[in-house]
Amino acid sequence: MHNITKSIVLAVTFHGAGNDPFSGKDIFVGFDAQGMVKRSDFGLGKYVPIVSDETTITISAEFKKRSIDPR
Repeated sequence: MHNITKSIVLAVTFHGAGNDPFSGKDIFVGFDAQGMVKRSDFGLGKYVPIVSDETTITISAEFKKRSIDPR
């Protein structure tokens, strides 16, 4: 934001993996990741403390690994 780049640490929760109930071949995996950034670190602290300086970032994702048909 505002041409400022910063690294953050994300706490990741793995929810599991399993076969696709329809095909039985493909595999799904799911997880959540959460981290916090301070708005003021990116030059957006104008209204702190009226508006919270800390903002939580939450990512929820599911991935599907497709099986390869050997035909």
